[in-house]
Amino acid sequence: MDSLREAAPSQIRAEFLRFLATTPSHLFTLGLYVSAATNVSAKSALFASLLSAQTPGGLSSSAAAFWRAVALDPQRRALHEMVSTVSFEVDLLSLLHQAPLLGAAVVNKPRETLAFLETDVVRDVAASLLRHMQSCGDHDMQSKEAEEKRQEEQLLLRSAPPLKIRLTHIPKDKYMERRTPLQIRTSDEGKLVVITGRVARAGDLQAVEEERTMSCRQCGECFRVFACAEQGYQLDIPLKCPAGSAAIREQLRARAASQEKVPQRGRGGFWGRRRGPCEGETFDSLGEATCLMDYQEIKLRCSLAGARKYLSRDPAHRALLPVVLLRHLAGTVSMGDIVTVVGIVGRRWQRVVRDM
Repeated sequence: MDSLREAAPSQIRAEFLRFLATTPSHLFTLGLYVSAATNVSAKSALFASLLSAQTPGGLSSSAAAFWRAVALDPQRRALHEMVSTVSFEVDLLSLLHQAPLLGAAVVNKPRETLAFLETDVVRDVAASLLRHMQSCGDHDMQSKEAEEKRQEEQLLLRSAPPLKIRLTHIPKDKYMERRTPLQIRTSDEGKLVVITGRVARAGDLQAVEEERTMSCRQCGECFRVFACAEQGYQLDIPLKCPAGSAAIREQLRARAASQEKVPQRGRGGFWGRRRGPCEGETFDSLGEATCLMDYQEIKLRCSLAGARKYLSRDPAHRALLPVVLLRHLAGTVSMGDIVTVVGIVGRRWQRVVRDM
């Protein structure tokens, strides 16, 4: 997957564009997202009529209801005023049929492939779709006003809630399907699995910090830290300043060789005159936490008939599978519901505490 992502990103992009061209419902959903994010009033009524007339069954009932509410809102509220993230439903069965290379990458390396699609490919496709919609719009305004409006719409699209891919119509495959939580092994880490069960416990809906900007007290280096799934979505704060990495060290050597003046940052004094990589261990947070996401943890008990022999032989708590729901999925289920979970297997570790 690393070779596909680094050596041939255009190939993955071409596979995704081919998939969108052969499945109009997915391209239609992206058009709805762009229209709602940029608040293009002329396209809203058009999409509302298309939603009810030309694409019956193309979207799920929940997605169709959501986009209908956005398009028919009399106040024409922007998308980023309603939700924090938007789910983009991708039919995995159609993806495997229309774009086998991309479908195999999603099945084998779901975490890396979906992250690459969400951060790079889908954003570029949405921007291209916005430019196409702007070119098909009205040309009654003056050129300066039209350019200002186009720039405003592009800014709204960049600030809109990000799309999060949600896989639907998973094919029945023995390599992905698990009948009990006990069948999930350590070797399944990072793989896509499907399991059906009843929600035995449902935790409270929480808000966790997804990322934060911090600075080193010693050298003033600014960097971002992200929530680590393996540590219960706590911020992965480094033990030492990232400015002490090998890359920074090579940059300092190159600057010293070229006799460039190294900028001085931080609190001055000895550390302001100090050359070489920083080894600071104390950091300050810059500003308030602004990047939050919804978080909920549930416990799943297998309810299939094939799991009875496992449940009769092992304690009940061993048959409970912890499942983490993030963003738009958090708060959608309650205790007693029978659900089919399509997720990525991950590990969870205790957080390392200094001097303990």
